[in-house]
Amino acid sequence: MVQNKDASFKFISKDHLKELFDILDFHLDFDIDPLDVEVLSTEVVVIEPSLVRPDYIIRIKNIIFMMEFESSHVGLKKKKLFKLYIAAYDYKNNDKNDSILFFVVSTKEKSKMAEYNINDWDSFKFPIISLRELDKEKIINDIKTKMDNKDTFTNRELIELALTPILEKDKENVIDQFYETKEIMSKIHYPSDEIKTSVYGIVLMLSSMYFDELDPIRKDIQGDLMGKVDCVAEACKKSFEEGHSEGHSEGYLEGHSEGHSEGHSEGYSECEDVVVRNMLVNSDLSVEEISRISGVSLDKVVDLKNKL
Repeated sequence: MVQNKDASFKFISKDHLKELFDILDFHLDFDIDPLDVEVLSTEVVVIEPSLVRPDYIIRIKNIIFMMEFESSHVGLKKKKLFKLYIAAYDYKNNDKNDSILFFVVSTKEKSKMAEYNINDWDSFKFPIISLRELDKEKIINDIKTKMDNKDTFTNRELIELALTPILEKDKENVIDQFYETKEIMSKIHYPSDEIKTSVYGIVLMLSSMYFDELDPIRKDIQGDLMGKVDCVAEACKKSFEEGHSEGHSEGYLEGHSEGHSEGHSEGYSECEDVVVRNMLVNSDLSVEEISRISGVSLDKVVDLKNKL
C-alpha cells in the first residue's frame, strides 16, 4: 500500500530553516543562506511495494539533510527502515553524490546517537534529537499572553507553536492539541505572510504524519488549513509579482479571518477562490461543509465546483 506522507514542507519558507534548526539545537558549521537551500521533500523514493520517504528532505550546498519525526521509541524495525530510506534515495536520487545526513526528531526519546549493526564491519549511526525539553504549556501561555498584549511574535515562537501538537504523549491529547493549536493559529496577527505559511505548513505536515489519509480527524484538521496555506502562498506570490508593499495580502487575509464582508479588494475574491478550489480538490468535504468552513456562499462553492 502507498504510504501517503503529505509534502506540506514545500510551504515552509527557506528563511525559517535557521529557526527550526535552532529549536532542534542542531548546530551547523556554516550559516544557512536561503539561496543555498533546495527543498527535495516532493521527490519520491520508490521501494516496492511501498512509496516511502522521510518527512523532510533538503539540500544545503552539497549536503542532503533528511529529517524524520517520531512519536514512539526508535526500535530495530525503524532503524532498518531509516537505513533503507538513505540507501534508496542515494541510489535513485543522488546523482551528484552529495553527503547525506539523516536524523530523527523525537518526542519520546532523549537526545542520543542511535546505531544499527548489520554485521561487525557495517554499522549505521544517526542522531536522535529530542523535543522533550520543549515546554508545551509555556509555549501556549507565552503565545496567549502576547496575543492579549498585542505584542509582536518572533518567528521562533510561532514555529514552536506549530510543533506543540506532537509534544503530547498519547493520541487523545495529540488530537486535542491539534485543535487547540489550530484555533490559536487562526487568531494570531502574523509578522509576515511567509511565517504564517510556514506555521500552517508545519501543522499540515504533522497532521499527515499522525493520522491516516482516510481518518475523519485528519480531514477535519486539514479541511480549512489546506485552503488557507495555499491562499497565503498565493497572496505572497501575487504581492511579490505586483510589487505591493509588505502587509498588503496580510491585510485582506486578516479581513477574511475576522469575517469582514465589505470593502474587499479584487485580490480578496481571488484568494477566496483559491481556498475553495483547494478544498474541493484536496478533501472529501461536501459543498455545504466547505461553505461553512470558508465563509463562501453555498452558491459560489457550487459554481466553483462545476467549473473544475
